[in-house]
Amino acid sequence: MFYLGNALLDISAECDSSILEKYKLKADDNSEYGHEQVGLFEELCNKSVMLTPGGSAQNSARISQWLLQGLGSKTVAFTGCIGNDSYGRLLEEKLKASQVITEYQYHPSLPTGVSAGIVTSDGKRTLCARLGAAEQFSPEHLKCERVKRVLQKAEYVYVEGFFLSHSPGVVYDLAKNTHENNKKFVLNLSATYICECNFSDIMNCMPYIDLLFGNDSEARAFGHHLNLTITSVSDIAKQIALLPKMDSDSPRVVVITRGTEPLIVAQSSSSQCLEYPVPRVAKIGDTIGAGDSFVAGFLSALLFDATLEEAVKCGLYAASEIVKQRGCTLPDSPPDASVFNFVSKL
Repeated sequence: MFYLGNALLDISAECDSSILEKYKLKADDNSEYGHEQVGLFEELCNKSVMLTPGGSAQNSARISQWLLQGLGSKTVAFTGCIGNDSYGRLLEEKLKASQVITEYQYHPSLPTGVSAGIVTSDGKRTLCARLGAAEQFSPEHLKCERVKRVLQKAEYVYVEGFFLSHSPGVVYDLAKNTHENNKKFVLNLSATYICECNFSDIMNCMPYIDLLFGNDSEARAFGHHLNLTITSVSDIAKQIALLPKMDSDSPRVVVITRGTEPLIVAQSSSSQCLEYPVPRVAKIGDTIGAGDSFVAGFLSALLFDATLEEAVKCGLYAASEIVKQRGCTLPDSPPDASVFNFVSKL
C-alpha cells in the first residue's frame, strides 16, 4: 500500500473545553490553523502533551504496518513533505520505528507541520493543523526513482482529502496514473470543509476513484454540492457510488462511517446498501485516529482479497484497538491473528 498525505507531528493534550472557545474551534471537528488560533500550540506545549506521528494518511500507514506484521511480505509506504528541523527528524525516526517505508520530501526552509489534538472530558477530539512544509509537496517528488519504485509495487494508492486543499493537481495526476497502471485508487473525503471548498477537485478525480471513505457529515456535505435532494446517508452513498467511472467493469465502493451507528457500504454494482453494526468499546482512551485506523484495517484486508464483510471486520477491529489508546498510538501487543483468519484461505 502506498499512502500520500500531510506529514504532521501530532501534539495531543487533554484540555478543558474552554480552550475550544478561546481559539474558535468547533468540538469534534478538523480545521486548519488561522489567525484565530495564534498561540494555540504554545499553550498546548505548556501542558502534558504526547508527541506522535500524525496526519490522516500517515496514521493509516502506521496502523496498516502494525496490522500486517506476521502476514507475509506485504509492505506499507508513505510520502509527504517535512521540514529540515528537529520536529522533522523526530517524525522520521518515529515513522521508521513503525517499519513503514519512509519516502519523505524535505523542504529547505519551512518547518515541519504540526497538528493539535485536543481531547476534552467527554472523550471527543478536536484537531487543528498548521501545515508548514506539508502543504509544499512537489509533484516532482513522485517522479524520483526511489518513489517510482515503491509506487510500481503498490496495489492500492491512498490519498487523504486534506491533501486536496493545497495540491489538487498532484492528487489528480496520481489518481490518473494509478488507473493507467491498473491499480486501485482510494480517496478519503476527510472533512466537511474539504467537501465544500474542494468539491470540484474531488469531482475531477472521481472517474478514477475505486474506493471512497467518509463519515456521515462529509457525505451530507458532498451530497449537498451534488444538488441531491435526498437526506438519507445510505441514498447519498449510493448516488456517489454511481457517479461516472473510467473503469466501469470494476465497481466503485463507498464506505461511510457514522460514529457508533452502523456504517454504510454502497457499491455501484448493487442497488442495495449494506449496513454493519459497530461493536461497543468498553474503555475508550480517546477517538483520535478512529477513522484513520478503520481505513487501515479495511485496506490491509483488501491486500489479501478479502470480501467487503471481512474488510469491514478488520477495519472495525483496528479502530476498536486504537481508540483504547491515548492519541493515535500503536498498541504494545501485536494484533489479534484471528481477525485475519481469512488469509489462510488463500
